[in-house]
Order: sequence, then structure tokens, then C-alpha cells
Amino acid sequence: MSSKSIGTITYDITTSCNLRCKHCYNTEYLSTNKPVEINISETIDAFSKISFQNILIQGGEPLMVSNLEQLINQFSRKNINVFLTTNATLLDVSRSIQLIQSGLKGIFFSVESASEEINDAIRGKGTFQTFYKNVKNFMNIYLALREKKIIPPIQLALSCTTSSINFGTESNIRNMFNFAHELGMSNITFNFLVNHGACKNLTFNKDTTNFKIANKIVQISKEFPDICVRLPMKQIEHDFFKKRYGIDINICGAKGSCPAGDKVAYVDANLNMYPCIWPSHNVLNRTSINDVISLKSAISSTVFTSFLKRKQTYIEIFQECKTCKYNKNCIPVCPYQDEFEIINCTGQPCPTRMEIKEIYNEQNTNSDAH
Repeated sequence: MSSKSIGTITYDITTSCNLRCKHCYNTEYLSTNKPVEINISETIDAFSKISFQNILIQGGEPLMVSNLEQLINQFSRKNINVFLTTNATLLDVSRSIQLIQSGLKGIFFSVESASEEINDAIRGKGTFQTFYKNVKNFMNIYLALREKKIIPPIQLALSCTTSSINFGTESNIRNMFNFAHELGMSNITFNFLVNHGACKNLTFNKDTTNFKIANKIVQISKEFPDICVRLPMKQIEHDFFKKRYGIDINICGAKGSCPAGDKVAYVDANLNMYPCIWPSHNVLNRTSINDVISLKSAISSTVFTSFLKRKQTYIEIFQECKTCKYNKNCIPVCPYQDEFEIINCTGQPCPTRMEIKEIYNEQNTNSDAH
């Protein structure tokens, strides 16, 4: 085994998916909508070349893989924590039982809205009702087995790709919390929409920003203290929310420094490993960084060294970075951004601090008006 150690692997187990969501960043890489079977032995051998503690299996749609549960079981036997993201539309009773018994540590049930109309506009007609029926059945089976103490607990959460399209109003947000209650979920992850893939054809966040939507989510979350909200945002943003709404708000997911290449890595369906997902999707114009590792071949402990070295140059970009207390615990700019953009933003005011100040002033003005 290589001495290369990664905390968490994100693994796109397949490019096969039964849906074609209108905002999917992966749309250009989806190859089929038919069930597939992977080579379990080859996959386990490939992953044995690196050391890692957690793996998040996604796709495509993982349930398109007919022997998925066998792979999960193999990882679990190696004391690796396995998590799964699924759209749940293929999650029948038989598959639910298999997944529950496979050794999974957690499942993210991906849904776009508590509104059938909004969800189906993004995912396709009938997907909301199928999701609802399947997840309800899953929860009934899971809770029955837990009550009999037959299985260990599994972390269960709703996962939403978030923008003004589906969470543009307070009622859209509040309805998702109520939907979580209805399904018996105590965790919601709000992942913000990435302007890539099919998303490029959409118009969203025209009159708002991710931060402003997150601010509304946190405000409304106070009405649902039993639900933990995961917001993958900067630590400075999380600290603002806690200062503004109280340290007891039930939010998590704050990002520190860029974890790519050391704490996390991405593996595609062909078992190629990258520091993160974006270079595999040709998001960037950069071609000078060659950090693509085939896990089918022998690898060395020096993988990602060029990327890790480059990453250090992206710590202090904006005016405030050198004196900011978050400068060692922040991602000012993605290390995979185009070089021209980096040059343009060097020495500019920190956009995150500017947006926090805008929200703060706006809320204070509204408070004074009342």
C-alpha cells in the first residue's frame, strides 16, 4: 500500500443515471441510463493502494450499479466508513433492506424541493412522488429494524442542490424543513448550485446570492432546532451566522483551508484519482498541473505534490488576507481557478467580507425601520 493517506474519498462509482436533472454539473459525463455491474475485485484492489477513512459513493446514480451493496460490504469489512448519495427513485423495498444491511454509515437522499411542482420541473415528472414513497418505505423498514436492535444506527439526511430556482422564497425553505420532519429526518444538507454542466443553461440567483439564501436558511432553521443544517460555507460565514443568530443555532459544515489533495480526493468511474472533482471535469483552463493518478497502476507517496505546492500560493489573495484571522483557515479562491482570474483578484477587497457587511447593514436598516 502506498504511504499516501487521504481522509475522505468522493467516488463517482458510475456514469450511468436514470435521471437527467436540469442543473446537473455531471451531465456531460453521463453515459447511459441502463443498470451496470462493476468489477468488485478490481475496485477493491485499486482502492487498497491508498489509505483513507471515509468514502462517499455517488455518480451518476449509485443504485444503477447492481452489485453496489457487495462493494459497500467489502469496504465496511475493512473498517472504512461508507456514505451514499442517491436520488432514491430506484430504492424499492428489496434494495432498501440490502442497503440497510450492507454496512453503510450514512445516506444522503437527494431531493430538490418539498414542492412536487418545483422538484419535478428539475428532475422530471413523477420523481417527487417516487422519491417520497421510496424514502417513506425505507424509513419504515429502518426504524422497525432499529427498534428491534437488529442494525446499528445509520446517519440519514436530505440533500438539496440549492439556488433561487428551488429556494428563492422563505416558504420554499420552510417547507423543506417540514418535509424533513414528515420523513423523520433530522439532517438537511444544502449544497449550492455549481455553474457547470447543464447548469450553464439555467438562469438562477439573478437577484440574490448563495450567502443571502444561506442567511435565510439559518434564520428559518431556528424554528426547527431539532434539525441539523449542513452548510458547506466558509468559517467566517458560519461565525457571522452564530454571532447574528446565536451560538446555539444547529448548523455545521464550515470549511477550513482547501482540503483537496491531502484531506480529500476524488475518484472517477474509471478509477482515476484527482485532488478534487473539478480538474476531472475540465472546469479550468489550466493544463500545467498533471495530478491525475490511475489507481489501476502502481502509485507513489508523492502524488499530488505539484498541486499541494501550488495550493499554498492561494492562501493570501485579497487585500485583507494577510491580516485576516481566517487566512490559514479559508479558501479565498479555488487553487484550480484560471491564472488570469487569480491575477485580476489579487489585491482586491475580499468579496466574502463585503457580502457579510452588506447583509449586516441591510438587516440593521430593516431592524431600525421597525
